[in-house]
Order: sequence, then structure tokens, then C-alpha cells
Amino acid sequence: LQDGIEPMPFDLVKSVVEQELLNGAPLGELFASFDEEPLGSASIAQVHKATLLDGRVVAVKLQRPNVEPKLRGDIANLKRISKALRKSLPVDYYAVFCELGEALENELDFLAEAQAMKKIDLAIRHDANGQGGNKPVT
Repeated sequence: LQDGIEPMPFDLVKSVVEQELLNGAPLGELFASFDEEPLGSASIAQVHKATLLDGRVVAVKLQRPNVEPKLRGDIANLKRISKALRKSLPVDYYAVFCELGEALENELDFLAEAQAMKKIDLAIRHDANGQGGNKPVT
């Protein structure tokens, strides 16, 4: 897994967001603006700044198409090979790749990430004066 990867072309980003988030509707149905240049790009996903129609600024994180089955396949192959070679290796790489697989599942679960963000929001919702702040959009 790497960061600083070449970003996906915006046409692909637009298509993924419209299909996965908007059920085929155009970006303008939800967003007043959507930056073509990503804030960040990595091997699993990239993030774009956007503004909702109500004026709230949001970060839109989208998974690279077809990355999930590729990564799961890679982990399965590594586990299979390391299990077969378990007795001839100085370290139990099978256990390492099992843990890596679990970590990968967490990285791929954007819904769980959004729920974790909501928990953080609840924990820090008020400022030092006890006043409510702006609620982030997840």
C-alpha cells in the first residue's frame, strides 16, 4: 500500500461518484462544486474536496475501481505460499499475512471509517467554551 500514487483521471472519478454515490445522477444533483484535482491519492483510494448544494465543504473519498478483489487475491496468495513454506522460513509469515489481511479489511471498509468519524465528532463536538461547533459531514 502506498500514498502519492498517480491520481485517477477525473472522468473516472466522476463516473464512480455518479454511479456509486448518486445512483447514476450527475454530480450537480448533490454538489455545487467538485474539485477535479484530488487532495490526496493512494493505492486504495483518493480524496477530493467538494461543496454540497447547501454550502458545506466535504471530503469525498472514493475507492479505486477493482482494487478490492486484487488486494484480497494478493493477500490470499501470500497466505497460501507462506503457509506452504511455514516450516522452512525463520518467521511465521502466515500469521503476519493473516494480520495484514485483517488490517486490509478495515482499510477497505469506508462505512466503518465514516462511523468512526461520527464517534470522533461526538467526542469533540464542543469547543473549549462548551459551545457546539460545525458538524462535519460523513
